[in-house]
Amino acid sequence: MKIKNIESIVKNKNCTGCGVCQLMCQTGAISFEEDCEGFKSPRIAASKCIGCGVCLRKCPSEVPVKRHSVKLGEFYIVQSKEHWKVKKSASGGVFYTIAKYFINELQGVVFGVAFDKDNIAKHIYTERLAELPKMQNSKYVQSDLGNSFKMVKKFLKDGRYVLFSGTPCQVAGLYAYLRKSEERLFTADIICHGVSSPRLLQKQIEEYSHLRKGKIQGIFFRHKHFLFPSESLFYMVMKVKYGLPIVRNPNDTPYFNIFLKGLGFRESCYNCQYANENRVGDFTMGDCDSHRLYPQFHPNESNSSLMLNSVKAKEMWNKKLHYLFDSQPLDIAKEIEYNKQLHSPSARPDIRDKIYCELQELPWGEFAKKYARQPTTVMKARSYLALVMPFFIIKVWSKRNEQKNI
Repeated sequence: MKIKNIESIVKNKNCTGCGVCQLMCQTGAISFEEDCEGFKSPRIAASKCIGCGVCLRKCPSEVPVKRHSVKLGEFYIVQSKEHWKVKKSASGGVFYTIAKYFINELQGVVFGVAFDKDNIAKHIYTERLAELPKMQNSKYVQSDLGNSFKMVKKFLKDGRYVLFSGTPCQVAGLYAYLRKSEERLFTADIICHGVSSPRLLQKQIEEYSHLRKGKIQGIFFRHKHFLFPSESLFYMVMKVKYGLPIVRNPNDTPYFNIFLKGLGFRESCYNCQYANENRVGDFTMGDCDSHRLYPQFHPNESNSSLMLNSVKAKEMWNKKLHYLFDSQPLDIAKEIEYNKQLHSPSARPDIRDKIYCELQELPWGEFAKKYARQPTTVMKARSYLALVMPFFIIKVWSKRNEQKNI
């Protein structure tokens, strides 16, 4: 009789790649390797597996972790009072501001995602404010958790406060690994639409590196004007060592276009158990999609929604954190209505069946033509101007481009 193990989760397309099964395996039978699409998934060494079933019993996809009921939470639209730091954030600077509090006031440790020197998104930790900007701005790709869970456990054992931010499935993985609640651990899950393959992003980066004949030294998916109050615009900006950065409208970039249209998410994202109003983290952070309902609250700027899900998150907010923000109570029912990831996962498109096969089989030029618009010189010029022009002019262009693509 064949023993059921963690590979059944992979076959059922429910594996989120959190890596808990590998960490909990007592015999080292489980390794994490890239699958044919570039996502990391568990592999079983049959010679080492003793059939204990620990991997399944600890898998958050098999045994869901506790959620916080939306009925017991507190909800706010927020904007950090440190406006100059908000410029580096995708929305209202909520992560940076809370992370700064943990480091300065609690002498804590903050975990978040940053691109390394090879442009690979990895979870890192820091005890220094100077490192926080690396974790700001959106990283639209699945991050490598590395040994983050082990390090969280170590810091907690040492009596440190820890703030861990990540996708809801990563937060769930952390709880599954720790196996018990920790008073000094605070988690922040982001409102996640899904994650695309790191391999696809690396392929995109390689092509732009060839274009400029130099290594890409920084990647950004969101942009705010450096002088004016502005909303966060979706532009892919890649910095190079010499010369102007590469700037592209999402429609002109295969990776970004595929991501924003939800064409190439990890399979588990399309049946995500966390895409609802009942959250796994102490905090939930994201763009406030219903911000138009609050016209007097930082108009013409991107604002954050902040969900306080646990008792300790609400206590920290009421005692300390609320002083660090401009805030207003958020109608969570309206936010759930406007933000679909708070009520249902992204729909799986039929093209998902072949997109990664074509990535392997087609030359990049053909793949790019199929999954992105081919920008003209004028389109490229407009993208560059987006870095320096006031947001309202760019919005006019963006709306015109959207209408052309309907």
